[in-house]
Amino acid sequence: MQDITNSASLLGQKGYDLIFISENTASEYMADIADKYPDTMFVLPEGWITDRENVVSIVFSNNEVGFVCGAYAALMNEQLGGSSAPGWVGGIRNPILQQTEYSTLAGAKYVGGDLNIVYLGSYSDIPKAKEVAYGMYNDGCGIVAAYAGAASSGVYQAAEAFDSGKYAMGCATGQFHISPERIIASNVKSIDTVNYEICRQFAEGTLKSGEYRASLSNGGVSIRYSPDEKLNQLTPQEIKDQIEEIAGKINSGEIVPPTTEEEYNTFIGTLK
Repeated sequence: MQDITNSASLLGQKGYDLIFISENTASEYMADIADKYPDTMFVLPEGWITDRENVVSIVFSNNEVGFVCGAYAALMNEQLGGSSAPGWVGGIRNPILQQTEYSTLAGAKYVGGDLNIVYLGSYSDIPKAKEVAYGMYNDGCGIVAAYAGAASSGVYQAAEAFDSGKYAMGCATGQFHISPERIIASNVKSIDTVNYEICRQFAEGTLKSGEYRASLSNGGVSIRYSPDEKLNQLTPQEIKDQIEEIAGKINSGEIVPPTTEEEYNTFIGTLK
């Protein structure tokens, strides 16, 4: 944290116009730095500073992409010969990850499915993640979604331990390179797309301070299918079309994916 603070201050002193901060918890200490360098625009990932004229806080719509990924996981789990209840392995329970948890569960419920949810209590315990995911696969899951940081590798290893028919969903940038034959799809935060758009708006003089919402509609978040042609073809076009239709309903506001347990319970009450 001290390194980030020092670097941000140094770049501000040098008069840089636009500075991207890489630390997700930067909002805890960037307000004071922003005040010292009012002519510099600071961009914070997962930020929550919205009351400074020179701070842009990127907020990823985890609930939107979680919802479509939940629907996909339920549909594909059934497509692979299992039930409509795929697995979901998280790291440490926190408000941001719970947005994905409740929205993914809501997406699965929306298409008539469910979700087996387990938190590891760690973002680094690969053996535990592998053990949990292996148990899910043995119990009939064909899909297990990984939201456990470095421990997600354990989920992919569990899928690879089976000869065939067991797949995982990645997160973050896709992670397809980690397990190219088993990560069938991924919840993706398109940081490159978001940063490019912020740079474009800044260059054109249209960038506004406050919250920058990275959503399905602007490509800031998305579900991405495996770049491997053989693996990609395992997902029927009908399912891809259904997921696209659901995304369209989210973009139009017809579906508002929940972010909390309370919102989830309200949402479930609207389903027939």
